[in-house]
Amino acid sequence: MCDSATDVLLLLAGVHVLTCAHRGFWLLTLLIPGRAGHWLWVNAVGPYLLGGGAHTGGGQDAKDGGRKARRGERDAKQKNLKGQRR
Repeated sequence: MCDSATDVLLLLAGVHVLTCAHRGFWLLTLLIPGRAGHWLWVNAVGPYLLGGGAHTGGGQDAKDGGRKARRGERDAKQKNLKGQRR
């Protein structure tokens, strides 16, 4: 997000300097909504519409969670067995 804000500030500064040379350069400020639309498409709308959006679970995180749960169950069983032996 910070990169987008920097892009907008640099564009505005450049347009300000160019407007000193010719009054027609202020039209370049219309690039700002275009840049915002491109950023939204690349980071939010496009991935959601094209199927790469919401994380549906699975993957490495789910595997690690399953391993941790099984490990916890195994450790609990071992503690119970040790308690019964005494």
